[in-house]
Amino acid sequence: FTIGVFISIFVMFITIYLIFDFLLKKFTIEEYKGIKGAMLVIPGVTVPLIEGIVAIFLAVVFHEFSHGIASRVENISLKSMGAIFFLSIPIGAFVEPDEDELRRRSLLSRIKVYSAGSLSNILLGMIALSILLQPIYFNGVLVIGVDKNSSAYGILKEGDIIYAINDYKIKSVEELINVLDKFKPGDKIFIETNRGKFTITLSERNGKAYIGIQIINKYKNDFYKFVHGLIFWIFLLNVGIGMINLLPISFGFAATDGYYIVRDILEERFGERGNILSKVIGIFFSAILLLLLIV
Repeated sequence: FTIGVFISIFVMFITIYLIFDFLLKKFTIEEYKGIKGAMLVIPGVTVPLIEGIVAIFLAVVFHEFSHGIASRVENISLKSMGAIFFLSIPIGAFVEPDEDELRRRSLLSRIKVYSAGSLSNILLGMIALSILLQPIYFNGVLVIGVDKNSSAYGILKEGDIIYAINDYKIKSVEELINVLDKFKPGDKIFIETNRGKFTITLSERNGKAYIGIQIINKYKNDFYKFVHGLIFWIFLLNVGIGMINLLPISFGFAATDGYYIVRDILEERFGERGNILSKVIGIFFSAILLLLLIV
């Protein structure tokens, strides 16, 4: 948790930088004007239903119970803790440390408790990412288009599944790209597909060997496709929730852990003036968040 304090503060500044960098590009670079700044996470609407519910549930449970664990490590009592159900479906969790005890602890102890939730979300997201990048879900790559100006045109066609190039087995798009880097324009390669084996002379594009096909990963079956999608949303939502929660946002009636970190640091340094400054910062970043949802 001590290491997590430094990680959380670092991630807070990285998130602030990324937001302002995006907003600058959004209003100054034409290519960014059509990109959505942020959207609400609504399972079944903006994210897949089952994957979204599972990912959000894991994010909330890990977040809240990490606050509880950090509180007990710092000898802070818990008033209550539990899970939230809707029609027998677990949809969240809550942990309520004793606020009076928390406020009496040292600044470092308080920040440990505040940062624990987001730290657990980011760590869970990184674990999910490491699993997500494994090629176990795929069995070849699917051709979804062929460049008419390439040497592959008339040989490969849409719907082909590529299993190997020369002696290299191909299970994913990443593996195909890595294998292609071993060749140069003009080389002949032997491609094994579901329709048989073909010989293609590689074209040239930007100084590199070029087959001339558009491809996506071919899942082994629907189960692997679902699992891959589930892990993707666990990664994305946990990292996103962790980063956003470390922003110093305050709506008056509710605030992020990042806001409490900033508030306590400023209060420790400047007293009541620090408290007032933290409220100004909280309102400012609340407006930034709303702006991201609008633009």
